[in-house]
Amino acid sequence: MKAVHSFTEAQVGAPGIAHGGAVALAFDDLFGFALYAVGSLAVTRSLTVEYRSPFWLHRSYTFYAQVTQREGRRLLLHAEAWDATGQAAGLADAVFVAVGPEHFVREAEN
Repeated sequence: MKAVHSFTEAQVGAPGIAHGGAVALAFDDLFGFALYAVGSLAVTRSLTVEYRSPFWLHRSYTFYAQVTQREGRRLLLHAEAWDATGQAAGLADAVFVAVGPEHFVREAEN
């Protein structure tokens, strides 16, 4: 799964730099789309982000994500984000747990 994203003032942390939480959100969102690609409904159990450099506002970053392993209901995912110069800006690893569609219906009813 691949996505290109640039952060704006709506996601600012320090001046000129995206907030780390916004970067984590971008990784988590991409993981969700990677799960669609393999046909699995799942929820995030854990997410770890390694920031290798600042994510500057108004610069494009290319994010890549993939499911690396499946063990029963447990899915392991890995992602990388690269800046336009080819430098790794960040990495992320996540554990998701597969759920059935009833999980989302039940939560929506509450």
